[in-house]
Amino acid sequence: MAALLAVLLAVLVLAGLWAFLRTRLILVTVQGGSMLPSLRPGDRLLVLRRPGHVPRPGSVVLLTPPTTATEDGTRLRVKRLAAGPGDPVPATLAGVAGLRVPAGQVLVTGDHPRSEDSRRWGPIPARSLIGTCHRIGRTPPSPAGHRSASRR
Repeated sequence: MAALLAVLLAVLVLAGLWAFLRTRLILVTVQGGSMLPSLRPGDRLLVLRRPGHVPRPGSVVLLTPPTTATEDGTRLRVKRLAAGPGDPVPATLAGVAGLRVPAGQVLVTGDHPRSEDSRRWGPIPARSLIGTCHRIGRTPPSPAGHRSASRR
């Protein structure tokens, strides 16, 4: 009887751990070139979901873009957090010194200069952030002279 209870307890613990991980972790594959050169298409990212959490600037985040940015059918985007609520607006996003990000808003940028991001969208709601990204797999570099197509 004790062995059966131990097995049952182990199964319940594993099921609880599995459920916890499924709700807290997302595995995504980078598509497009907006994060070049830091992330390439095909790179794999593990995303730690943290609802309501705004990480520090410089963190790579998964987000739901503004509805105006979903014309290509992509529902999620990987970007770098440029500034959080109350932070100064980086000079790369606004040439006016002294501006601050409004409460409840964040600014995000892609690493590629032609990325579609807050340079085009402006501030986005902080609730759009899904979680913080951590690279777990890197695609091999393309052969010399080969260029892959990518969306910005």
